[in-house]
Amino acid sequence: MPIATPTKAYGLARPGAHVPKRHRRNMRRVDAIQGVTRPAIRRLARRGGVIRIQREIYDTVRGVLRKQLEEIIGKLVSLFGGSDEHNAKPCLPRGRERKTVTHDDVCFVLYRMGRPLYGFEWPYLGEQRRVGILPY
Repeated sequence: MPIATPTKAYGLARPGAHVPKRHRRNMRRVDAIQGVTRPAIRRLARRGGVIRIQREIYDTVRGVLRKQLEEIIGKLVSLFGGSDEHNAKPCLPRGRERKTVTHDDVCFVLYRMGRPLYGFEWPYLGEQRRVGILPY
């Protein structure tokens, strides 16, 4: 008796298949900050000790989160030398130029902004680390 070979069900993601317009995702209407869903905001609020959440707060939280991320990412870009590679002067020491942002870089920028993360502030308190720190 022959053994049945399994076939893969692709659905709408079949290679080379035409996807109808009603199933396509319209990228102009999709805003990435909307990916922070209501349950995610509720979980963050619960962790902060909030019991009841007003309905209008979700869009406000998304707006504040977007501004905070823009500020942090802007300062990270200036730390790494900006978007203009020819005229930008990176704040990193010679020989340490890189293109990858690590968690230490984010913690450093947050510390310089006056909002250190709990448990990550200790390496930035020594006198050695204060040499060449950004002026903001």
